[in-house]
Amino acid sequence: MNIEITDPLLLLPVGAFDIEKWRHLPDRIELLMTTVNEVAATLVTISNELAKARGEILAKIDALTASLANVELPAEAETALAQLAAQAQALDDIVPDVEPVVV
Repeated sequence: MNIEITDPLLLLPVGAFDIEKWRHLPDRIELLMTTVNEVAATLVTISNELAKARGEILAKIDALTASLANVELPAEAETALAQLAAQAQALDDIVPDVEPVVV
């Protein structure tokens, strides 16, 4: 995400101080906080979607593994299944699991 500062109020040198230019600062801070909150909400949504996808993928792999438990598979198929499970685990490991907080 690129952030471009185009507001001259935010580009003042540290030594410059004109109260009239600064009186809008609370409005600017509120706008910034609104933007931060929107980004946070978007990240929560994406995180939830990824968690859902993770659960679905792992469930499919577990179901496939269970259905093939009593089947004689060629070595290549067993290798492919193990690689699929390893890829799913690698995706899962990108973001560490969050430990639930007990209140």
